[in-house]
Amino acid sequence: MSRFRLFLGLLVVVAEAAVAHPLGNNTVNRQAVIAISPEETRVTYHLDLAEIPTLAEGIAADADRDGQTSDAEWDGWARRRAEDIRPLLDLKLGDQALALRVDGLAWHLAPGDAGLPILRMRIRYAASPAAPPMRVSFRYQDRYETARPGWKEICLSGLEGVVVTASNVPDRDRSRSLTDFGLPFGLSAPQELSASAELIFSAGTAGPGQDPLAGENSAGFPAASDGTFHAVRNGGWREAWAFFRLGMHHIAMGFDHLAFLFGLLLLSSRLGDVVKVVTAFTLAHSATLGLAAHGWVTAPGEVIEPAIALTIVYVGALGAWRRHLGHGVWLAFGFGLVHGFGFAGALSESLASRSDGGGNWLLNLASFNLGIETLQLLLVSLAFPLLRFSERFAWAHRAEIAASLSVMAAGLGWLILRLAGV
Repeated sequence: MSRFRLFLGLLVVVAEAAVAHPLGNNTVNRQAVIAISPEETRVTYHLDLAEIPTLAEGIAADADRDGQTSDAEWDGWARRRAEDIRPLLDLKLGDQALALRVDGLAWHLAPGDAGLPILRMRIRYAASPAAPPMRVSFRYQDRYETARPGWKEICLSGLEGVVVTASNVPDRDRSRSLTDFGLPFGLSAPQELSASAELIFSAGTAGPGQDPLAGENSAGFPAASDGTFHAVRNGGWREAWAFFRLGMHHIAMGFDHLAFLFGLLLLSSRLGDVVKVVTAFTLAHSATLGLAAHGWVTAPGEVIEPAIALTIVYVGALGAWRRHLGHGVWLAFGFGLVHGFGFAGALSESLASRSDGGGNWLLNLASFNLGIETLQLLLVSLAFPLLRFSERFAWAHRAEIAASLSVMAAGLGWLILRLAGV
């Protein structure tokens, strides 16, 4: 009974902190700020590319293929991207389709994780509609790379002369132009790709709010960039080094993967077994990523994420109730395939773009997994001696049971949150 009470206590504590890497290094985040006046409809479109998409786009932007992406090449890439996105934003005012034009553009490279940059971009679109009726509906649809994971936010407001009587999206900026992704516990990142509103046009009548960008933080968009992002295309060693660092960062920040690995470690009593378990886990990651990078396998995130949590529950339960069963290698490999799907979909977006362009994609894949393996072995080399040293004490068995219960509680916490869509 005391073990059950301990487990319940751990579950409550872990559930409060069981949100593993909510955005990550593979996301493309977006925000559309829509402001409507009688004369003009404006859409300010923010993009925030995490480290891996920035790396991929830096290679695409390198027009002269000299291995470096200069400010001028980034400028050209940004203009092309703004024009590519423009026809994928559908706006209708009543029955009138609005034709957007690019009115302004800015981009900026900012420091990211593992010493790599992230790219932030702001595009100002505008449309000048014909005189609308006094009461009219408004519709907005974003069709740009809708499957890419990330924060998807829309806010809409009426300026002077426009009153918004109903809307299915907020009228305020919730992320400070994609600079603050904080969310209250229990809420997931917004996934808004469409908006609808009912409007009243009346000259001289002020809408309920001001332009959402009136107080916009523009610190991330200086007049000129603060440096050059270097990306090697031919040879690819600097790119491979970047993926190696991202692999290390991924496992360091992937608390669900670490919990699973720790649970496996608790099931192993010999150093040789530990090395085999860790290597099997990484090989399974490699297999999943390689297949996904070629587009040969896909798995829905709404299935894979709870499945990952279940694997953590399982290894925790093994450690707490049936220790040292001797099948850790096959367990690590089988469950590692599931864990690999946890990030294969997003990472394959970057790898697949080069999977038919030579060996760079394979080098990047190997480098990413080598980074995972390196940090895993480093962590194991620190944790395993401590676990074996603790065995000489009388409390060691109880401590290992408590640790396994912690792993199980973490898995259940993630499972509950992921099934709830958090």
